[in-house]
Amino acid sequence: MLFEDRVFLYASTKSAKFLALLIVVPWVLDLLVHDYVMMPFLDRYVEKVPLAAEMLDVRRSQKIQMIKDLNIEKARFRFEVEIGKSPPLSDEEFWSELREKAVELRDEWRLENRQAFANIWSDMVYGVALFLLMYFNQSKVSTYII
Repeated sequence: MLFEDRVFLYASTKSAKFLALLIVVPWVLDLLVHDYVMMPFLDRYVEKVPLAAEMLDVRRSQKIQMIKDLNIEKARFRFEVEIGKSPPLSDEEFWSELREKAVELRDEWRLENRQAFANIWSDMVYGVALFLLMYFNQSKVSTYII
């Protein structure tokens, strides 16, 4: 193997390792911050601080979507009774089932809102980690990337 080929192979390997480092380290930090820092923190924080619970609660557009979903669920209950798939429900049982579905939908939307908020912070950690890696390895960035 020629000397130039060995140099090229060495440079490509080092470049690939550095690019992998630039991708993997911020990604792992993003995952850790989102799942093991922000989500547990938000779960506890929302329980203790009413303002945070209100901020991360179900939005108006989400409430409208919940109403649509509940109307579909109501129609599904009635349809299943009509085709004989389920026994007829009394009004009390029907509203109890619908209430359970509404609470389930509300909890899903609240979780989604918390996850979205946690994503913002974990993505900022990703960006800061990437910036720091590139800043403290400027020589490698200029050599391997460009």
